[in-house]
Amino acid sequence: MLTPSNPASEQVASLASETEAVQGFKVFNATDIETSKKEFVDTDNALAILANRYDGIDFLGDECRYLILNGLPESTNLQERFFVSRLGSAVLFCNRLKTRVTQAIGRCTRSSTDYALVLITGDKLHEFFYKIENRKCLHPEAQAEIIFGIEQSKGASFSQLEENINLFIAHGKEWDAADAAIIGLRDSLEQSPLPASNELASSVKYEVRYQDCLWNEDYSGALNASKDALSHLSGNDLRGYRALWLYLCGNASFMAGSLSDLDVARESYRSAASAAERLPWLRGLTRFFPETHSSPVYDPIISEQVESMEFLFERFGKSNSRKIEKYFNEIRQGLE
Repeated sequence: MLTPSNPASEQVASLASETEAVQGFKVFNATDIETSKKEFVDTDNALAILANRYDGIDFLGDECRYLILNGLPESTNLQERFFVSRLGSAVLFCNRLKTRVTQAIGRCTRSSTDYALVLITGDKLHEFFYKIENRKCLHPEAQAEIIFGIEQSKGASFSQLEENINLFIAHGKEWDAADAAIIGLRDSLEQSPLPASNELASSVKYEVRYQDCLWNEDYSGALNASKDALSHLSGNDLRGYRALWLYLCGNASFMAGSLSDLDVARESYRSAASAAERLPWLRGLTRFFPETHSSPVYDPIISEQVESMEFLFERFGKSNSRKIEKYFNEIRQGLE
């Protein structure tokens, strides 16, 4: 079983210990099988629960015929979660997500003649495979297998599913007709390009130039490069990513330092805030740019303190004030 995170793996392991069908199974984690898969393969009833291991661990042939994908591997670190949930720019990770999903479903099929049953669990993962636009970005063979799996699962009873699974695992003559149907379906399908891929490809060279200029303290060059990158990032799909580059454009303008550049910085931050509505702190950046064009005031210590407070408020949540009031009371008691 593949899960997107350690907490998810722990939750699944706890559930497995309470599930009658797998109570006699020996449970392995990634550390157990990284050095050698031998014990897992040699154990009759074994369950390997691996967190965020969509590549690197392969099971060939009879080593493993059953694979469970639990949850969508959509974001595996803080930066990705920020881009997807706060910046609203999930389109950036479409290719990465497609790659992880493709790698995941192929962990137990390592050659053209290999085969494995893949079971999908979790609402988000089901939603991903049910959306036609997501499936079209996958290889035609994967598309055909997913469509076949969806059709076979619709309205099927548990006993029917069990019978179909046994026929598939046996992989005898009874399976040949189904295999031919999948191949026929595969040949009628095509793989579509990912959304906004052309626009992102066109902006890449300017994004790299921006980094080079910034590294060499050529802020005017970085400003021009960011404007060139923005000229290629059109369309609603790239709205969140456009907000990021408006912010970076504002940063380059701010560091360039002339009065005209400060006007560009102010407008860039305003436009970024409009494009990224989930980041209200972007609107506050314009307060560093008075209309009188006086020199911007920036205190790194205060800025760091404010950011720490923001993280604290995020941790408490915004549904009610109970947690933060408790926190304040503890501070008061401590001061007393």
